[in-house]
Amino acid sequence: MSQWYLKQIEDELVDGEVYLQKQKVVDLVIRRMIKHENRIIEIDVDTAQGGGEVPKEEKRLKIHPSADV
Repeated sequence: MSQWYLKQIEDELVDGEVYLQKQKVVDLVIRRMIKHENRIIEIDVDTAQGGGEVPKEEKRLKIHPSADV
């Protein structure tokens, strides 16, 4: 998700340091919206395989069904 956002604003990212700062802020905001505000939920791409931890790359984010948009 953060990669998608950073791609949208790539014209504003003048150097690598700015990119890393923006990436950190975006990741913190997303994590807060998942863990504390419950506005975003993580969905496992393939839950049918069962067992074990699903890697972060294989998870998708979705707006919580009860969240007002």
